[in-house]
Amino acid sequence: MRTAAVVLGIAWMLVFAPACGGGRRPASRPAALTQDITPPPRRVEPLSVILGALGAHQSPAQLAPIAAFIRRWELDPFGPVPENDLAMSTPAALMMWLTQQPDITVTACMAVQTLAEGHGADVGPVVTMGSTFGMAAYLIEHPGASSTSPEVQTGGIESALRWYAASLRRGDAHNDVLDELAARYASGGMAELLAWWTEHGVVCGDG
Repeated sequence: MRTAAVVLGIAWMLVFAPACGGGRRPASRPAALTQDITPPPRRVEPLSVILGALGAHQSPAQLAPIAAFIRRWELDPFGPVPENDLAMSTPAALMMWLTQQPDITVTACMAVQTLAEGHGADVGPVVTMGSTFGMAAYLIEHPGASSTSPEVQTGGIESALRWYAASLRRGDAHNDVLDELAARYASGGMAELLAWWTEHGVVCGDG
């Protein structure tokens, strides 16, 4: 199959049962256990700072926080994004960054969208956005990877499945192809997604 290329406490209660025939005074708790040990909240960096200057070359150290943000965000892509200090949606902000980013090029092969069509809910937008940003994060995390390789493409599918799971949580309808992919991913991880890619004979780009 050849497709056209388009550019994520239990509070411990220490219960002491009274000793039989009690009367002993319980030992006082060590001072260290009486202190507040709640960890400080994670510092939220504004999205404008995370993304940096549009169109500028960015070093691996500058790109790493962008990938980390995408990984946090894709666990709940429809929820509030406290980092976003921009006057646009988070997908729009990331797409603007990606289309102007000279160091990261995403190639979107529409295999999942094409095969999912007519098998339940329209998942095109969810899969397209999820896989696009997921592939961008994967390319940052794996410098030198080819954007058309099965590893990068299935890395995008992994992210799309997180978007799909979030869409189901908010009440969207199921799609049989995405359900199959989710089940295979749950059973075997990335190896199963790569196997699915191979089984369908997907060739991305000029490969």
